[in-house]
Amino acid sequence: MIAALALLGPLTFPATFDPELGATASYTMTRRYVDSEDEEVTEWKDRVKTMVQQRDSSGAITLQVTGQPAESKSRDEWRYQLTLGKRGEFRDRSEDSEDALLAIRYAMTGLVIRHSAPIAVGETWAAGQAPEVLGGTKWAYTYRYAGEETLANKVTVSKIAVSVQEKRADGFVASGWVRVSRKTQLIHDGQWKFSVAFLPGDELRVPQTLVLGLAAN
Repeated sequence: MIAALALLGPLTFPATFDPELGATASYTMTRRYVDSEDEEVTEWKDRVKTMVQQRDSSGAITLQVTGQPAESKSRDEWRYQLTLGKRGEFRDRSEDSEDALLAIRYAMTGLVIRHSAPIAVGETWAAGQAPEVLGGTKWAYTYRYAGEETLANKVTVSKIAVSVQEKRADGFVASGWVRVSRKTQLIHDGQWKFSVAFLPGDELRVPQTLVLGLAAN
């Protein structure tokens, strides 16, 4: 659905990630890979649902994420748990996938790590992490808060431009935008473009460009 946009007043983007227990979001996720050698296109679409499954006293939030192919049964349904801290930073991701570390790297790319203080429209901030599960590799994030929008379905979202760099030789470099629901604090929709990515399970590791999109359902 095409959004009708309306800039709201001087709101700030909050410093904490504090969604309510049971809050949900649903998407169509599109992954479009383009082979850097022969420009062959591989595109997958999945129906995805995210639910806030658990909150604990430390501020950690556990999300239950489930997905199923939107157009084909040639791929299996999947699910995982993603645990984030009180600023939206990565804590843990658990699943049975053979590509579990790759999946964690994609989860890292989609983080919106809050600043230590509320952010005004037009301001930028930086964040970083180096999860032990990924060998302590450093991840660097730059965000810019573009403002609030009211969509045609009356949902209010915070729009944020983002760039991400995984600081290793074959690390991800991605940029894009994300809109966060003001009510649920979950991602409403977004798009990230990776300059270098690899198809899951590709033993030859042929470089790809990747556009990953989340469209709200």
